[in-house]
Amino acid sequence: GGGGMRIPGRIAEDEEESEAGDDGEVDAAELTGYAEHLGFDLPREKDLMWICRMALQAPVPEGWTSHDDGDGNTYFYHAGKGESSWEHPSDQYFRKLLERFRRSLAKAEAS
Repeated sequence: GGGGMRIPGRIAEDEEESEAGDDGEVDAAELTGYAEHLGFDLPREKDLMWICRMALQAPVPEGWTSHDDGDGNTYFYHAGKGESSWEHPSDQYFRKLLERFRRSLAKAEAS
């Protein structure tokens, strides 16, 4: 009786996410806090806040899972690597993205 395997899990997950009613609307305080965490220079770099918004809504990468430590703090664990991190695994990517756009912003300001 392996008939249950036909149901793609993706669909159910996507529905759950959309039910949260969180369509691009992020709490402003949360966004600012996360921007500072990523190293934004606010309010000077407010034009780059879309990077922060993306980072805040980024799904956990393949292989990673998020967990609660019991004190209300979220941590991330990669079973394959046996790694755990307090930081979202994608933060590093978004920091690099910020750096790249920060440089092009600086060039634009200089010219």
